Amino acid sequence: MRAPMRASLSRIDEILRDKEVWIAKKLVEIKARADLAARDYVSGELFKFLGRNYPLAIEEAPVKRVAAAGFYGGCLAIKAPAGLSGDVRRARIQESLRKFYRPRANSVLKKMVAGSAAQMGLSPDIVRIKELKRSWGICTGNNISLSWRLIMAPAPLIEYVVVHELCHLRHKNHQAEFYALLASHLPDYKERRRELRRLAPALYV
Repeated sequence: MRAPMRASLSRIDEILRDKEVWIAKKLVEIKARADLAARDYVSGELFKFLGRNYPLAIEEAPVKRVAAAGFYGGCLAIKAPAGLSGDVRRARIQESLRKFYRPRANSVLKKMVAGSAAQMGLSPDIVRIKELKRSWGICTGNNISLSWRLIMAPAPLIEYVVVHELCHLRHKNHQAEFYALLASHLPDYKERRRELRRLAPALYV
C-alpha cells in the first residue's frame, strides 16, 4: 500500500485506520505462508489431498534416489536413501510430492472443468494445469489455466475456481454481469471464496 507523496500524516493515519482489518488479515496470511515455506519434509507433516490431511511417511530404504510418493496405509509414503540429508533431502522429497500431485491434478481438474462446462453450456478451447504463482486460475481468450495446487483443496472449492474461470469465457471482467452469472451457477460462491482464502496457506508443497 502506498500513500501520495503530498499526503499529510493525518490523512495517512486515516487511510491506515480504514484499512486496519484488511492489513491485519494480510499479515496473518503472510505469516502463515512463511511458516509453511519452512516445511522440513519429515514424517508426520500433514499435506492435503482433495481437502483431507495425509501425514507424510518417509521410509529409509536401499534405493538410489527418492521414490515417487504414493498413498499407503492412510499416509503419503515416500522411500528415500538412508544417507540423504539436509537441504538436498528436503528438495528431493518436495519434488517427489510435486510429482505425486501434478498428474492427479491434471486428471481430476480437467474432468471437473469438462463436467462444469457441459452444465453451463460452455466450451473452453484449451484447459491447462500448470504452475501459477499469483492465482488459482486464469482465463485468456477462450483458454483456461488452473493451478495444480488446487488438487489439495476440497472439491467444492475447486468447483468454485473452475466455475469462476468458466464464467470469464462470457465476461472478461469482474463487473455485475460476471457475478450475476457466477451466482446463477454457484449461489454460495462468496462462502466458497472465503473458505478458499482461509485454506490457501495450507495448499502448499
